[in-house]
Amino acid sequence: MAQMMRELDQSSTALGSPVKWAASLQSVVSLMVNSRFPMFVAWGEELSLLYNDAYAAILGEKHPRALGRPFEEVWNEIWDDLTPLVESALQGRASWLEDLPLTMNRHGYDEATWFTFSYSPVRGESGEICGLFCACTETTEKVLAIRSIKAERARLENLFEQAPGFMAMLSEPEHTFEFVNKAYQRLIGDRPVIGLTIREALPELVDQGFYELLDTVYQSGQPYIGRQQPVRLQRTTDGPIEQAYVDFIYQPVKDADGKVTGIFAEGYDVTEQRTVEARLESHARTLAILNRTGTELSSELDLDKVVRHVTDAGVALTGAQVGAFFYNTKDAEGEKLTLYHLSGAERSQFDKFGPPRETDVFNPDAESSGLVRSADITSDPRYGNTDPPFGIPEHDLPVRSYLSVPVKSRSGEVIGELFFGHEEPAMFSEAHEELILGIASQAASAFDNAQLYREAEMEIAQRKKFEARQVLLINELNHRVKNTLAIVQGLAQQSFKTDLPTEDAKASFGARLNALAAAHSLLTRQNWEAALLSETIHDAVTAAAGETASRIVAEGPDVVLPPQTAVTWAMAIHELCTNAIKYGALSNESGTVTVRWSIAETKGRSHLHLEWTEAGGPAVTAPPKRGFGSRMIERALASELQGDVTLNYEPSGVRCVIDAPLPQPK
Repeated sequence: MAQMMRELDQSSTALGSPVKWAASLQSVVSLMVNSRFPMFVAWGEELSLLYNDAYAAILGEKHPRALGRPFEEVWNEIWDDLTPLVESALQGRASWLEDLPLTMNRHGYDEATWFTFSYSPVRGESGEICGLFCACTETTEKVLAIRSIKAERARLENLFEQAPGFMAMLSEPEHTFEFVNKAYQRLIGDRPVIGLTIREALPELVDQGFYELLDTVYQSGQPYIGRQQPVRLQRTTDGPIEQAYVDFIYQPVKDADGKVTGIFAEGYDVTEQRTVEARLESHARTLAILNRTGTELSSELDLDKVVRHVTDAGVALTGAQVGAFFYNTKDAEGEKLTLYHLSGAERSQFDKFGPPRETDVFNPDAESSGLVRSADITSDPRYGNTDPPFGIPEHDLPVRSYLSVPVKSRSGEVIGELFFGHEEPAMFSEAHEELILGIASQAASAFDNAQLYREAEMEIAQRKKFEARQVLLINELNHRVKNTLAIVQGLAQQSFKTDLPTEDAKASFGARLNALAAAHSLLTRQNWEAALLSETIHDAVTAAAGETASRIVAEGPDVVLPPQTAVTWAMAIHELCTNAIKYGALSNESGTVTVRWSIAETKGRSHLHLEWTEAGGPAVTAPPKRGFGSRMIERALASELQGDVTLNYEPSGVRCVIDAPLPQPK
């Protein structure tokens, strides 16, 4: 263009020879021709046009004829649009316009164009304004592209608006709403969300995991698909938070470099579908429970199982947290309800609340309907309505939703009460009530049958128990008779084989039989189950010592003896007493006998230590040979006790020491 300016025909322009141009014009032209940005200068009274190569492309077919021609002549088709801007520049005011629409004719036809440019005044040597300078760029392609994008977006938005599913476009990184369709607006309650982040627009989503899901999709670039995802939303203005269910996808939107710039959310509100499915599942579950319960009740004769089936079925049908069956019992105070079976809670939790009191909501009276359903029993006027009216008790089961149904026999008698509770209010509906009434009706017949069966079983069991006890008694009697006869036979053999005269042998034998009889009497009083050591010693001493028994002191802790061991102890004490009366401390008027025993722990087992000590009698010497009594004490007693028995003939008196483990409790 610099060459063309130098070769410009001076007769075709008012600019004159370039060598005579003003220095300011030459400076602007030098700047212009060395720039690759489209520029032109309009100089002089005619505003003759000079421009660079980049601007020549904008002129189209007007170039090169436009060089040096008046500005108005070159752009006469848009002069009306440019005149205000030109006049403003010539008055010293610069201007800047972006994407100005101009209808140009530069290729032989009119075409819509858009330009971004600025007009600046150019001053001469004396500071006067001699023309204007323009730096410009054609933005036609950009404007048309934006329009195309907007049109496409509008078309897509129109499609989105008509789509049955919800859609939303979020820009990153804050998940800001750029677009939502009507279905999305319906989902969130028609709230204005455009320009807001999801945390600002939908604050109720906190702690539901959706913010975190979006963060993960943005960071990973991987989509997320949710199926029947529960979400709590405020679906009406100023309304409550509602439970909804959605199928959706979070699809990351990426630029040419693969960077995530947004997230497209699309899905369907499947709350109604989920509700219908849940209702169908509930109906199917209810039918299954009813069928199973009916089958169980029709064939079950075990009362405990009948009660459990009915109570558990009621809990399953109503969704109760706790269910119970209270059996109607009668005593001197009248009818009352007693807990028989508990479902959904530990019995220990129930026991601390005490037995139910007769009130308008818990009444075993057969004349009342007994049916009670309360959305909140704690505020029900019937609750705590007792005589006198104490009101709600301090310690009652912590339930609010309450449902109780009487179970009556075919004769109309109240068998018991089915009770169901939940800590949340309004959990039981009329449908639940009807289901429990049906279960209670089925249960009544099952209870009657089970009760009859139980009574028959109890009668049979009692008869069998009686028969078994009879057999046991016969066997026990047979065993005791044989054992007693064996003892008597042994006593007879030992008593009559000595050198004693016959009368003395008879007396000794009789005394031993008396000792045996005393032991048997003691055991009979205890049903032959056990005897205390103290009682065994007392009875044996009383039988053997007679009036001298008062000089025998016995003391020690309680020790329980098995029957056979008690008999052996009694016989041993008898022999010690007999020897003391004949030869020892009880043979005079001043002698005494002390019997003391104690219990000690040895190697993890309790051991008995007993001492029989005689004092105040004649001097004692050991007999030349052991008699029957001594042998019984040292051998029979030691064997029975599985312990050690020592019999010492000390000059001051006989001393017998017994150490043996205590019998293990059975």
